Amino acid sequence: MDRATHSSTKILIRPFARSLKETADGHADFHIPLIQNEGTPAPEGLAYVMEVKIGIVPFVIYSRKLAPLDVKTVISAKNVETEPGHESFFPFLVTATHCVPCSLDKVLLGRTDALIVPATIVDPLLGNAKYKGIHRALYKMYPARALVPIHADSTATRRYLIDGLRRIQETGEMSKITGHDILNPYTDWQP
Repeated sequence: MDRATHSSTKILIRPFARSLKETADGHADFHIPLIQNEGTPAPEGLAYVMEVKIGIVPFVIYSRKLAPLDVKTVISAKNVETEPGHESFFPFLVTATHCVPCSLDKVLLGRTDALIVPATIVDPLLGNAKYKGIHRALYKMYPARALVPIHADSTATRRYLIDGLRRIQETGEMSKITGHDILNPYTDWQP
């Protein structure tokens, strides 16, 4: 984005929760990315930059091919797992997993009905023959956005993010960075 906006940004990589806190406290100008659960406010002290998306994140239901679930049937499943922090994305009970491959193994063994996570987390694992019994179905697409502190004048930061993200999306550079089409990232396929 610096090239697109003719500026210079110091990037600090922090643990996720620390980055959110430092941004909310005004010690960082912005945090990227955060998957926005529409209808849920931004974390305390932060505001979404709504004028532009960083991308769209497809959440996919991973279930057994012998008992495939989709967006309509997963609601009635008894044991669904997701990554920590995404529990509020679902109108039904889910539990957090800290080991995605372990959850996929539990799906295959019938100990978990489904795992719902961003496709970029699990899809690379599905090339392993071990997971040929996994079924994929789109759950929902969520926007990924930047966050700025609400207690600071972030007008210049917002302009930087909006202009920079739009430019790198228009030139196709964002797709090169992420490795996929950020505005149409879901492809329906089965392992």
